Amino acid sequence: MVAINTIKLRKLIDKIKPNLILFGESHGLLNETKIQEEILRNFQCDIFLYELLEDKKLLSKESQENFILKPDEENFSLISKNKDLKDTIKLAMKFNIPIKGCDIKNMGRENTLFRERELTEKEEKKEEELMIRRELNQFNKINEELFKNKKVFTSVGIYHILPRSELIKNLVGRNIIIVYPIFEDGEQFGYRIEFNLDEIIYTSKTLEEYL
Repeated sequence: MVAINTIKLRKLIDKIKPNLILFGESHGLLNETKIQEEILRNFQCDIFLYELLEDKKLLSKESQENFILKPDEENFSLISKNKDLKDTIKLAMKFNIPIKGCDIKNMGRENTLFRERELTEKEEKKEEELMIRRELNQFNKINEELFKNKKVFTSVGIYHILPRSELIKNLVGRNIIIVYPIFEDGEQFGYRIEFNLDEIIYTSKTLEEYL
């Protein structure tokens, strides 16, 4: 079972009193809802920013409940089905937190060819440009909430929290904590294809420690 060192997380929260916790998720590869729940028990945030919600908002309990009632297999967007988001929406409901998307519609895609075949060199270049645009949008959404003096919990794909990402580059110097998965032996997650879930832990670091 994937786990997090809650004692370490609490100490870090008490020490730096962050206004943002950035969570790197695997988009379904790992069951991360329990990890996110543990974070939210220890970090009293005002807003939940969620990549898979794209450009939508569910700010009231009623709007969140209505989303949960939608058919699981119905397309939420070109990228996701409703069922892909429901566990996270339920989590926001449990803690009575408004939730907003922090990406762009369909994650900027016009089709799903990027999932189905190898990209051409020209397509790879467009993909890199799109990633930059998405990560700058994520930063702007986060910054907008921080400017309102809100405490923010943000969940984005692991790729977007790599040190080279535009999101991380723009957050340098901020008082934040990053939570992300690694193997127990310290190996970076995302490169090994075969593994057991009990090899994975979530670690928490300040941005300064992370970089």
